[in-house]
Amino acid sequence: MLAAIPAICGLLLPLPWGFGRTILGAIVQYAAALGMVYVMALVVEALAPTFGGRKDRIQALKVVAYSLTAGWIAGVGLLIPLLGSLIVLAGLVYGIYLLYLGLPHTMKCPEDKAGGYTLVIIVMGMVISAVLFGILVRVMYGAGG
Repeated sequence: MLAAIPAICGLLLPLPWGFGRTILGAIVQYAAALGMVYVMALVVEALAPTFGGRKDRIQALKVVAYSLTAGWIAGVGLLIPLLGSLIVLAGLVYGIYLLYLGLPHTMKCPEDKAGGYTLVIIVMGMVISAVLFGILVRVMYGAGG
């Protein structure tokens, strides 16, 4: 449910593309957020042995959803022009910190390897997000989007 906050807040802003396309965009944004949780959990699970952790998909889902929660809640900041982007950024940075704290507990990796594990997950997340965003833009707006 929390993943819907940024999408709902985006609906409350002026509608630059018309109501129908804005609703579709919010639905796609929500679905992409949920899909991102699952894909990132697969990455966390796959990388666990590399960083001395234990492969466990449920625990990976927990730590990913937990760390993304701060960014989703900060999505309320989208209602405030300009400053809202900083609020969302602060939420995402805090989420990275939560990921760092949560990995040793959920994935049972040694605490001294949690920093590297977190960094690799963040880089993989950015790459996956960029690919997903590119695909979604093409689907929603066509080849010229």
